[in-house]
Amino acid sequence: MPLTKEEKKSITLEIREALASHVKQVHSIGERTGWNRASSWAKEWGILGAAATFVVGMVGCAIAVILFALAEWRQLTEFRVHTDDRLGNVEDRLSKIESVLGELRTDLARVNLVNHAALPQDAFKNALLGLDQSLTTLRQQKAEIPTPIIEDLSKRLAATDSNAPGYWPAAGALISYHSFLVVGTSVNWTKTFPPCRGTVDLLGADKNATAQFLNKEGKPISPKAPIMRLGEQDCNVDLDGKTVSRWDCTRCLIRYSGGPVSLTDVRLQGCLFVFNLHGKPASANGERFIEQALASNPQNVIFTGN
Repeated sequence: MPLTKEEKKSITLEIREALASHVKQVHSIGERTGWNRASSWAKEWGILGAAATFVVGMVGCAIAVILFALAEWRQLTEFRVHTDDRLGNVEDRLSKIESVLGELRTDLARVNLVNHAALPQDAFKNALLGLDQSLTTLRQQKAEIPTPIIEDLSKRLAATDSNAPGYWPAAGALISYHSFLVVGTSVNWTKTFPPCRGTVDLLGADKNATAQFLNKEGKPISPKAPIMRLGEQDCNVDLDGKTVSRWDCTRCLIRYSGGPVSLTDVRLQGCLFVFNLHGKPASANGERFIEQALASNPQNVIFTGN
């Protein structure tokens, strides 16, 4: 028997309801069997994977920075080593250049002195400025020139008007260099010389000075006797401001810078003179002392005084 419309409609509705119920059951089973859980896990692991990727990336960046720093440090170290080597080479070259320049200055100083010795007296008088620098250079460099040239220059300077420009500095430098040539190698002048005794001044102040022997306790053990002369050796003295009489000094280091000085009956034998005169001596006695030293052999300078 054929179905009526109402029966077909009712059957279709029942089939749809059954399908809907079946789909609902399948979805429920899917939830129970882990499809949703898998999706959730996928989301969670996706986040963790991203975090892990970020951490790995940061570690990679840190390693890259460390490797870059090490490379830069190595290059910096190599640069410093190369720079030190180059600086060492530059210092060696500068040292050699300085040595060459020193030799050149010495040669020029020698030529200057030889040229001065060959000048006529009038021209010599007008060419004294700068002569002291050449003499000082030779003395500092311990460079020697023939002694006759220095002796000739000393005689020429002694015969020159002391008012000529550059006279006194040249005189002091010439006396110092002449003594270096004559006695500079006879004694080790670099060693420490004790000061010459202060009684030098006492003798100068008191022309009737006396002395007597003392024992270990400092008590006199002999009568006083006039001091005829006082002799010393291997000591150093600055003559500036000194008053000296009846004094002999052997192998002494004598300094003078143009200050006031009073010398009477003084003998200086085998002494090294270091005179720095930037201008005219402060006393007439000092001028006479310089002139006498200039005209004397440094081995034996005798100053009689007034």
